[in-house]
Amino acid sequence: MLDDRIVEQTEEVLDLGVTINNRLNFSKHIAKIVTKAHRRANLIIRCFMSRDTSSLVKAINVYVRPVLEYCSVVWWPYLMKDIIALESVQRRFTRRIRADLIFAYKLIFGLLDNIYVNLT
Repeated sequence: MLDDRIVEQTEEVLDLGVTINNRLNFSKHIAKIVTKAHRRANLIIRCFMSRDTSSLVKAINVYVRPVLEYCSVVWWPYLMKDIIALESVQRRFTRRIRADLIFAYKLIFGLLDNIYVNLT
């Protein structure tokens, strides 16, 4: 009781944008920010016409890293699954850039079979 009011028990709470459950576990919060970071990284890949690495790195630093690092002192991951999930954002982004560059190389040098490209 607090000031003659009953304090209700809850499974999880959202405070200052950080979700925490009654076991002091931040896995749900980490999953939520990883999803948000993946979405932003995909938007960067789709919206940027240039594949200049320095521009893409700057875009990631400006739009994705703040999502991953907000209040990280509070929710710093200790479970391996959470660490892997956080690292997957960067790993997926860099693989995607690499795959796009390889595809562009193959397209330019005619190394793709059965593909029609109209460049007019």
